Amino acid sequence: KNVDNSKNPFLNFLGKLGERIKPENLYSQSKLRTRISQAGVRKENSNSTFWGAKCLFAIIFPAIFIIIRIPFLEVVNHPLTIAISVILALIGYYLPDTLLKIMIERRKEKIFKELPDTLDLFVVCTEAGMGLDAAISRTANEMANNNSKLSEELKLFNLELRAGKSRQDALRNLAVRTDLE
Repeated sequence: KNVDNSKNPFLNFLGKLGERIKPENLYSQSKLRTRISQAGVRKENSNSTFWGAKCLFAIIFPAIFIIIRIPFLEVVNHPLTIAISVILALIGYYLPDTLLKIMIERRKEKIFKELPDTLDLFVVCTEAGMGLDAAISRTANEMANNNSKLSEELKLFNLELRAGKSRQDALRNLAVRTDLE
């Protein structure tokens, strides 16, 4: 199926678990794929791994609480135990969403900070007589030395152009991946 046989057995397990529980709704899958791409994750089975993490955390958090509660917290009554377990399950379920949102925001901030230097280099390349595609390619290669997130996106933009996408579609995809104006 869509599960990557990665070297990390934990991620492989999460991918297989998520493959079983992810929603069949294609719109939800596409929306999640976009959010994961905005976080900079480009793995084939990232949707499945995300859903696997949601499921695992929703089970693990209450399970740890119950295991700790049995020998140490005997004073906690059963209705309170159930309430705390449900709250922990909800926290576990929404924790991957929160972490993904933090990853997206950090990446957007980094790309935004890289933009002025990238544009300066792009202008220098075009003033030196390079064509638009060559200037973007050169800028992406030069910015890669700084471990630039924007460089990765420009390289993907160039790959899309070489694969035959129109410049308009490639720019639209770049805007969606970076989620910046």
